Amino acid sequence: EIQEAYYAFSHLNCDEQMWDCEGKEVDNYVVKKLLTKYELFFQRKKVR
Repeated sequence: EIQEAYYAFSHLNCDEQMWDCEGKEVDNYVVKKLLTKYELFFQRKKVR
């Protein structure tokens, strides 16, 4: 999920991302992981 969200923001030029967590094991810290793993990218690009 984290890599897919990063791809949507960085390559598809999306400014928001929705997750479908039904039926999946979901980590409560997925957004924190996304922002820390790709910190430099998200310092330059603001998301909603």
